Amino acid sequence: PVPEGSAAVGRSYTGVQGHTPQDVNVAVTAEQDCAFFAEPIVFTHTDEQRTKGSGKTFDLLDQKRIHATRRLTDKHSALIWSSTQVNATDPTTIRLAIPIDPTASVAFNNLNGSSGNQTWWRNKTQTCTGSYATDGINKLDTLLNDMAEDSTTGEPELLVTTKAIFAFMQRASRGYMNLTSALNTKAGKQMADLGIPILSHNGIPVVHDSDCTSGCIYALHSDAIQWVANSGGDYTLMGDGFESMRSTGVMAVVAYERLEGNIRVMERRALGQVDAITAA
Repeated sequence: PVPEGSAAVGRSYTGVQGHTPQDVNVAVTAEQDCAFFAEPIVFTHTDEQRTKGSGKTFDLLDQKRIHATRRLTDKHSALIWSSTQVNATDPTTIRLAIPIDPTASVAFNNLNGSSGNQTWWRNKTQTCTGSYATDGINKLDTLLNDMAEDSTTGEPELLVTTKAIFAFMQRASRGYMNLTSALNTKAGKQMADLGIPILSHNGIPVVHDSDCTSGCIYALHSDAIQWVANSGGDYTLMGDGFESMRSTGVMAVVAYERLEGNIRVMERRALGQVDAITAA
């Protein structure tokens, strides 16, 4: 449960003074409907004939399954970072879980951060009004400070952004490293000249994702948002494996790599974003 950010309703008392009961709203998990994915793995009659020999058929099958898993992973990543649900069967996206405008969000059964009894549900959003160096970094600091103060999980575990914004952060950090290392050790100067092997902000790791939304930095915490796979539905073959397609006129057998699960959000106060970053 996630309690709302209301003031205490209790008071001091003496003797036989009574207390008027006053309830508070307590949130529980918001969870989307389960999303189902199936990626076909097709093994044709000609594949079979071309892979005669000890183990060759199984080598090709292994590669086809690895390829199907990667295709499914790429598709899933694109869907959960999308700005909208393209199809009703798509999973709720991170963009909906951390909406730019909570008052307009209808994700998770209309739990709405703007309504008076759901103020605890509202996410943290900071909008950059300039470049990353002039305003974005300040908005990121404000976001992290607000999250540390208001959420039950403290600071986020991970910052995710695009490769372009990651490069903005690298340049800003490298300039600082060059300045400070020049005043300290030769080894420090060499490290700055070679680049930054690990990028973090306030001690929080920063990574870039090709599917992340342009112009945004997302602050995530595993206690606040999770992808929860169904039991037995996390990259497994569906049903009995390969089945013949000859009844449809196709000389092949087919199996389906499946992924089933949903996005679960425990606390939007522990999630946030900086958006509208357009330059270094």
